[in-house]
Amino acid sequence: MVMKESLKRDPTRRTVVKRALAVPMAAQLAGGGQRPQRAASLIRSENNKTAAADWQLTNVRLDKADGFRSRVIEGYCSHQSIAAGEILHIMASADPPGRIQIEIFRMGYYGGRGARLMTA
Repeated sequence: MVMKESLKRDPTRRTVVKRALAVPMAAQLAGGGQRPQRAASLIRSENNKTAAADWQLTNVRLDKADGFRSRVIEGYCSHQSIAAGEILHIMASADPPGRIQIEIFRMGYYGGRGARLMTA
């Protein structure tokens, strides 16, 4: 009885996860399983959209033959992945200074092409 009483006061990580997952699973089962079908149709609809023909990096100039950097243009993003409506900050620099164009792609299947151009 002492062990059961101890678990009530100080649950293990496994107990906490089980309890946390129980509520969403019960809600999904109560909904008749409609959400997975809707999610599948949304994914199917997204994958049927026009894919980008040329989204991978091409014509890359590296500092060294075995390097992965180029001083001509460098950049990075504030996040690797974002949800719809979230803000993405893009930092870039060019040497020599000049105009650059940034293209934003959404990664996915898209008939095997792998990405879709969202904006430039």
